[in-house]
Amino acid sequence: MKIQRFFIKESIAPEKNVEVFDKDLAHQIRKVFRKREGDIVGLLDNSGKGFEASIIDFGKDSVSFDVSNVSLNCFVPEKELWIYVCIPKKDKFELVVEKATELGVSHIVPVISERTEKQNINIERIERIIKEASEQSERGKLPVLHESIEIENIPEDICVLHMEGKSFADSGIKDKKIVKVLIGPEGGLGEKDFSVFEEKDIEIISLGKQVLRAETASIAICSLILLN
Repeated sequence: MKIQRFFIKESIAPEKNVEVFDKDLAHQIRKVFRKREGDIVGLLDNSGKGFEASIIDFGKDSVSFDVSNVSLNCFVPEKELWIYVCIPKKDKFELVVEKATELGVSHIVPVISERTEKQNINIERIERIIKEASEQSERGKLPVLHESIEIENIPEDICVLHMEGKSFADSGIKDKKIVKVLIGPEGGLGEKDFSVFEEKDIEIISLGKQVLRAETASIAICSLILLN
């Protein structure tokens, strides 16, 4: 039977008790998953490791656990992928975050480009999506959500997805241990964006001649780089 996993802020040590003060987590475990005292769950502290633990009791806004010495198998990505996403509409950005997290992305950077329509995100909601997707995919560490940046501030060691670029197969990025990729906005990249790429001598790569939506391109590049 699959053990339900939960990321907590407190540090975890095997064969120790831990009390987690988190009202939302307590509600989720007790009311959503209907766990009771004595039930076994998995606890993770974002260290890359996790342990099975039994529920001791529930407080008003807390849960106490008895941590065992039985470690969890945790998914740790072999490559470090940074995706710089020109912010699409709310539901599309949330989809990108969820699927990229499941696939094993390490860093998510929202970007404001020339044609970006949406320029802010709900950090609290996005972090919750990251946490839930990480628990579901049995990750040992959460990907890092960075603050939004202007496209002028993207790093030079990045590549950009565009249908007119070098083919992905010829780019060699799949062989790198650390990869940074920029995915353009829903309205496409603008002249000012390309002037930034030219100034920084940034490589442009293509996934093919078909026109992909921003969310499709984001999921595709994560799959190509991270899945064996």
